[in-house]
Amino acid sequence: SVLQQGMLAGGNIKRRAKNFQGISDDLNQIFFDLPFSVPSYFALITRALCALEGLALTGNSEFDIFWSAYPHAIKRARSLLGTRQTMDFLSVAAAQAAHELTAEERYQVWKGSSTSRNAVS
Repeated sequence: SVLQQGMLAGGNIKRRAKNFQGISDDLNQIFFDLPFSVPSYFALITRALCALEGLALTGNSEFDIFWSAYPHAIKRARSLLGTRQTMDFLSVAAAQAAHELTAEERYQVWKGSSTSRNAVS
């Protein structure tokens, strides 16, 4: 999905721009297909997020807005959906993401998670 690609882009500006365009295209298609309107301030919020991300990338080229927003998104999802439904959703998303990884990428994820587990132990 575009969101997964965005999370994998990290500090790669060209890749992030492509992902942002993909998100924009997906939203445009949704707005065209479904009969609902978006508040007028939506564009302003999006522009502000892009500006803030640009500032953050200036200070830290590895800054990733997707990963930074992740804890808040999970907390918000739990408040709206409940813990069980949020965990079910995350399990499906994780399985789909893992399925799309190459064997080398899966190994790197496993290697990183086993390193962090050892640091905690």
